[in-house]
Amino acid sequence: VIAGHEEVSGYAELVLGVAARHGAGNRVHIIGGFGVGTRGDLYRASDFLVFPADSGNEVFGQVTVEALACGLPVLGTDWDGLKDTIEQGVTGFKVPTYALPRLGRFDGLTQAADEQTTLLLRAQATVIDQKALAAYFAQMLGDSDLRQRMGSAAVDAYRTRFHPETLYPKLIAAFHQQLEAAAEE
Repeated sequence: VIAGHEEVSGYAELVLGVAARHGAGNRVHIIGGFGVGTRGDLYRASDFLVFPADSGNEVFGQVTVEALACGLPVLGTDWDGLKDTIEQGVTGFKVPTYALPRLGRFDGLTQAADEQTTLLLRAQATVIDQKALAAYFAQMLGDSDLRQRMGSAAVDAYRTRFHPETLYPKLIAAFHQQLEAAAEE
């Protein structure tokens, strides 16, 4: 199951075509346009989350935190907010991810391009280690005990690091520290 809204028109059709050519067309389902309440059901119906984000949009890793809360191990990129939410080998796997040199040149286009165009250009300059992604995917798919252990660790990580009762006081304390530091300047 691939769930989410289609960022690029025609992408879902392309994915379904590739699946069909590889004999998996009847096993790949794309669900889009679902409500927020459906997300938890989709997570709970899954064995693990694959989230190879390659843009600067995912600065916190909300999708991964939602999956952790539902007891799902996560296979994601070692990039932006995801790298801080996935514990390597414990709650999932982080796939090596690299930015091509001179990535900063896209920031100069910001004045001439809208935010989505700039993010698209950055994503195109991001390289995800496809062999590592495939190896981790195969490992997760083939080892139900591993998924079970990681799923249990995922719930624990959510409760101890990301549950609002845990996270909000830390954020508020950090904001107060910043305000105090600014007042001293």
